[in-house]
Amino acid sequence: MSINSMDYRVVVRRIAPGKFPYRWEIQKDDCATVTYSCSEPFDSMQSAFEKGQAWLSGYVASTALGPDL
Repeated sequence: MSINSMDYRVVVRRIAPGKFPYRWEIQKDDCATVTYSCSEPFDSMQSAFEKGQAWLSGYVASTALGPDL
């Protein structure tokens, strides 16, 4: 089964107070179920989103014919 990046989205959440409050997660586009969550905290929503997008792009490319998330 081919994975399409359009089937997933990157969501950034503020998960804690402090200098590094943001984390990104991957959600299936048709529901709010988290399919992957990053444990690395980020200092801004933008940097978390960019890392999440890069991870999703790399995952899709590496599993073009592989299993689903």
